[in-house]
Amino acid sequence: MESVKGQEPKEVKAYDIQARREIDAELVRRTIDFMTRSKNANKPFFALVSLTQPHLPTLPHPDFDGKTGNGNYADVLVEIDHRTGQLMDAVDQLGIRDNIIFIFTSDNGPERTRPWQGYDGIWRGQ
Repeated sequence: MESVKGQEPKEVKAYDIQARREIDAELVRRTIDFMTRSKNANKPFFALVSLTQPHLPTLPHPDFDGKTGNGNYADVLVEIDHRTGQLMDAVDQLGIRDNIIFIFTSDNGPERTRPWQGYDGIWRGQ
């Protein structure tokens, strides 16, 4: 789905397994486009970029699949670092670094499904 203020949301494409692998790249691409348009229009902006990874299913973008040799979860972590770097590089390229605040947050933690991806009373680190 996508929309802009004052318009009805519209369907863009199905959110299937392939889209799942590509969604964070799409979010970052769209965010950079938004920042560029805002900067060129000399408008202040707020961008909340809520990456979907590493939530299950942890399926990396094809460019990162197998990158670490340590499975999908590790590949996804490398992708998250890359996507964050793309945003920070865009800020530098737009020349707005001194006028930007990055705030990194996290949600409520691991999925409660097997195999455990995080904390379940003790760290299982699988």
